[in-house]
This record gives sequence, structure tokens and C-alpha cells, in this order.
Amino acid sequence: MKQPSSFVEILEFLVAPEQQMAFIAADKKIWTAGLAAYPAFDRKEVWLSSEQPDLVICVIYWHDRSGWKEINSQDLLELNAAFDRAFPYPYQLVKEKEYQKI
Repeated sequence: MKQPSSFVEILEFLVAPEQQMAFIAADKKIWTAGLAAYPAFDRKEVWLSSEQPDLVICVIYWHDRSGWKEINSQDLLELNAAFDRAFPYPYQLVKEKEYQKI
């Protein structure tokens, strides 16, 4: 049985409201599926801001930080390229944060 999540990664993206559902679908197909192959990955949630209509927030739960940070950078580049092919619209990563559960 896997241990409970100990770390959370929060990514905030600016995405035009009319393209957010396509962004979320591509994110699930590419990023969530890709990250799920790694043992440190637990789960992912996507949230929309009720205060800022162009904000998409991804909350990624990790079992351990070392497993998360050991993901090969080439794999991340390939996932990012696949995502950009699947979602050809403008978007911008505006904030990255990580938190540890105590």
C-alpha cells in the first residue's frame, strides 16, 4: 500500500476562459497520464478560480519529494512538447509552489 501524499505541487496557468476545457482535457491526457507512470505521483486535481476567470490551478499530490524531483528532465520536456501539440493555444505558467504536509 502506498504512503499518503506528503508533498503538493501547485501550478497556476493563465488560459483564456473559452479554451480552458480544451486545456484541462489535454492536461489530463498528456500530463496526468504521463506523471501517473512515476511511483512518487499520487493524484492530480484541476481547479478554476471563481475570482480570476482566466486562471487554471493544477494541484499535484506526490508521495515523496525525492521521487518527484528525480523525474528525468528529458521526460518532462517530451511531455511538455506533447502537451503543446495537443493544446496549440496560448497559455502561461504564472506561479509554481510546493508544500510539505506535516
